[in-house]
Amino acid sequence: MKRASIVLSVSLLLAAIAIPACGWEFSLTGEMEVRYRYFARTGGADLFGVANPSAHGYNDGAIGLAGYYGGANQVYAQGFSAKGADAAVNDYRIWLYPEFRINNAIRLRGEYWVTGGNVRGSYDGPGYGPYGGIAGGPYPTNPWYVNRGQQGWYQNPAPTGLKNGMGTGLWEKFWLTAQTPWGLIVLGRRGLEFGLGWSMAHESDSDAEMVGLIVPYGSLKFLLFQQLYDNNWINPNGSQVLAPSASITGGMFPAALAAPTDQNGTRDMNGAWAITYRSGDLDTGTCARYVFYRNVHCYSIANPGVAPVPAGPNRADDASNSIVPFLFSGTGLSGAPTYSDVNIWQQIYYTRYFNGRFFFNGEYVMNVAEVARKGGRPISGWQDAWMIELGAICGPAKLSLANFYKSGHDRRGGYLNTTAPLGRTATGIFVMDRYNEFMVFGGSNEAIKPYNFLMGIYGGGNNGYDARGLAWYTDFLAYATRLDYAVAANLNVFGTFIYATRASNTSTAIGQNRGGVSNAMYRVHPGFNSAGTVQTAAVPNVPDNYLGWEANLGADWKLLEGLNLHCLFAFWQPGDWFKWAYVDYSDATTTVVGGTAYPVNPHRGIDPLVGFQTSVVVGF
Repeated sequence: MKRASIVLSVSLLLAAIAIPACGWEFSLTGEMEVRYRYFARTGGADLFGVANPSAHGYNDGAIGLAGYYGGANQVYAQGFSAKGADAAVNDYRIWLYPEFRINNAIRLRGEYWVTGGNVRGSYDGPGYGPYGGIAGGPYPTNPWYVNRGQQGWYQNPAPTGLKNGMGTGLWEKFWLTAQTPWGLIVLGRRGLEFGLGWSMAHESDSDAEMVGLIVPYGSLKFLLFQQLYDNNWINPNGSQVLAPSASITGGMFPAALAAPTDQNGTRDMNGAWAITYRSGDLDTGTCARYVFYRNVHCYSIANPGVAPVPAGPNRADDASNSIVPFLFSGTGLSGAPTYSDVNIWQQIYYTRYFNGRFFFNGEYVMNVAEVARKGGRPISGWQDAWMIELGAICGPAKLSLANFYKSGHDRRGGYLNTTAPLGRTATGIFVMDRYNEFMVFGGSNEAIKPYNFLMGIYGGGNNGYDARGLAWYTDFLAYATRLDYAVAANLNVFGTFIYATRASNTSTAIGQNRGGVSNAMYRVHPGFNSAGTVQTAAVPNVPDNYLGWEANLGADWKLLEGLNLHCLFAFWQPGDWFKWAYVDYSDATTTVVGGTAYPVNPHRGIDPLVGFQTSVVVGF
């Protein structure tokens, strides 16, 4: 019996060793970053005028400090400070990157923002905490709250001692990869990465939810992606359905949002195909993407007292807010819907080369748009963007030279309108049949981030922000250089310089940027409506494209293993473009162009802006 027990025990032990484990594995990496930012104007001349107490000014005589307003994704007068000339913000983030290895073929990966949304403190959003902004409390909503929540940063300070939490978590990405005999299958939301990321596809700036198949073949890699479902892209539930209305006796009025499953007015096709080659010093590839909208339209029924409501079944679906129907197939508050077939072809080419001493990075992207508008004028556009970066490494020094470009609009005739059915607006203004500004289907912040700071904070001047409040540099041309020097193995110092202009000579109307101030009473612009949001008359183009220059100094210091300190000082001298494009609120000076007086002063000065950022990053 004892011998049998020993034999059985040994047999079970051998069986346990021989049988492969069926459990899954888990690993976790992450980052915590604590950041402090400071912004200041070096003199009294702001982007929106001179801070002169004796002048009329805006908001009881104060100019303040112009800055980014997160709720509207634009630069506001007094956006950083109502009366002063400086501003500061202290925030931090905690981002986690989990990985679940189910077996040798299947993995789940994610990106979780512990600080996904701020829920306490005087910087909270509406309805949160004791100072709930618009929803309650005596303090107004902080301008950064929308931007902060979408970026995954928590903003300090909060009222000391309150135990109501600091933030709500947010799954920013989560996706599946499965290795099969015919290639790697990718499902779920993940970072979109292809090329250098200047135009649309940087992992840190863009996400994608397409179904993907990646097939490696030696040094080649073939990629195929397809979007299976379109949820009206920009504004989910953008279409409207019939709902009871007290204003219409015994009737129904289209006022309620439709279900997100409604596929009317959405994309019929959204796919991408790519090939890359990587071997030794060279990495190159190309990607083609085709987007097709069939018979889409956009009609505003928000104001039935002004606009005629379409009859019949059109009442239920003519308010699609998908971005492409909105751009090309909407008629605003007058006329009937314009039905369109929209074709967009995108092509990316990129090359990376590095032989240990010299490097070259290049990317060229073109967008071709063809809009067949039924019963209306056709619209087309050729938009392009490029980035070129080259340089050399010599001992502890690295020199980089770069050029960035994105095409801008053509406002020939002083007006831009892509929805007028017959080439003229309701007021009889002639409009172009071209859409030339590069359409960014993602972000661009990371690619140019090593070369500038303040220009990005101010959205490139023309409010070019993505949904997270980061700059994507539309209508932009810049030349930049950067010098890095490794003082020690754990310390790098650098200096950068960038010179920037608008890419198009006909892209911006004089006095177009009002900084969030109504056009109804003070410094009235004759070419816009009372809200300052809709152009009502032809306005000449800004005659100067110069955005200014920026110089930065910084250091990256590895204090301990996994603990890094980053410091940056930035100095930006805004260019003359701002004097024409931004309304001057400091006095009543006007500039007459073509017989019309506009509320700008091209002879005023604009003092340089400075910025400082320091952050401590812990990686684990």
